[in-house]
Formats: sequence, C-alpha cells, structure tokens
Amino acid sequence: AFLIGHVFYIAGLRRAGWSASAARRSLVTGLATFGLGYGAVIAWVNPVQPVRSIGWVTVDPPRLVPVSPALLAYMPLLIGMASVAVMRRGSRVLALGALVFVASDSIIPLNQFLLPRAHPGDLYATEALLYPGYITYYLAQYLIARGAMAEAAAPATTT
Repeated sequence: AFLIGHVFYIAGLRRAGWSASAARRSLVTGLATFGLGYGAVIAWVNPVQPVRSIGWVTVDPPRLVPVSPALLAYMPLLIGMASVAVMRRGSRVLALGALVFVASDSIIPLNQFLLPRAHPGDLYATEALLYPGYITYYLAQYLIARGAMAEAAAPATTT
C-alpha cells in the first residue's frame, strides 16, 4: 500500500514543474546516496525475514523471505517521491513533509531489520522506536497536506 501511495504522490507532485537549483540537486543526490546505502546495509545485515503472517492469515510454519526484492521496489519510490517534492516548484512545507516521510520510513527498517530483538518472535527490536516512527509519519502527512492546501489556495500564476 505504501509503495502504491508513493506512485500516486510522484504522479501528483510532478505537476508543479521543476526548480532545479544546485542546492536542490545536491539534496536529491544526498537522498539517492542515503537510499542506496541504507537499502544495501539492510539487505546485507538481514537478507531474509521470517514471515509469520500475511495480513491476518497466519503462516505456519513461518517462511523465510528475502528482504532485498522489497527494498529494491520500495526504496527507489520513497526516494523518488522525496526527490520530486524537493525538485518541484511550490511549497517548501510540502517538500519538508516528504523529507520527514523519508525519516519516518527509515525508522521502520531500523526497528524491524537492523537492531537485535530480545526474542526471536518479536516483530520489532524495541517499542521505544514506535513512537518516533508514528510521530514522524503523521508529521510528514500533515506537512504534505498543509503544503498542498497552501498551494491550492495560492493564486494561479502564468509564466
């Protein structure tokens, strides 16, 4: 669902046109480097993940599935969404929201794939990281919506 959501974010955000300043290009280069590096670290440290359920259906016995295919699909879309938000003309609040979204989605794999778990069956390494994950996720959604509303309320300009 998040992967599909990023596809729609990219489609909607790219309508504003581009403002490719050197600072914005540098930020996008940093995002791409972070996305590739972080994805590679996760795939290296935790190449397979035990799946105990899919939705509400229990998988018994649990199956080990590779993490890399999901990262190869999701990370480019996450970084692509943030990059489009940064490179476009329009609300800086919206662009900040996209960057906070990257921070939020960086906490989840840290807690699920990188940090050691107290017990083998635990879904997360620590519940303490759930709060920053939720806070940054909802802050990101708020900033993106706030920026989009500000853009919609602004008078149209002709170029």
